[in-house]
Amino acid sequence: MDGNLNDNASLRARIKELERERDELHKDIEQLCMQQSGPSYIGLPTHVPLHRIAGLEQETENLKKKLAACTRENQNLQEELSEAYHIKGQLASLHSAEVSKNIEAEKQLKFFQGCVAAAFSERDHAVMEAEKAKEKEELMSRGFHELQQRIEENICKILALLQRLAVEIARI
Repeated sequence: MDGNLNDNASLRARIKELERERDELHKDIEQLCMQQSGPSYIGLPTHVPLHRIAGLEQETENLKKKLAACTRENQNLQEELSEAYHIKGQLASLHSAEVSKNIEAEKQLKFFQGCVAAAFSERDHAVMEAEKAKEKEELMSRGFHELQQRIEENICKILALLQRLAVEIARI
């Protein structure tokens, strides 16, 4: 874009220079015409400066057209740049919103991970408690069966003793 501004500035400077040269040539022609005192001398001396003036005017017109084209292109580029900045602003705003959403999602994810970890911990604790209770129940069950067997054995021994006692009593 700086190149366009430099081109525009140089084109404007060149146009001004050509217009100044043209004006000087017009003055020179007028002076030559005033100095010459006859119609026969006007054609030849003025032909060369007039031809030079026509060339300079043509070059001036061409440069004005180039300047107008560069100015239009500069305006178009300025509009495109403005639109690009506008789009950049919108994208920055969208990016900021997405970053905020991601941060919030990460917070929620950490919270739920903590909840899941706590639930697993509670589950594991409950499973261990259940296993301990089952072991105690099995131990108590075995102890109960052993006691029941001893009671039955003792009952059998007591019955045997009672029978012997009854036999002994009946003998007496």
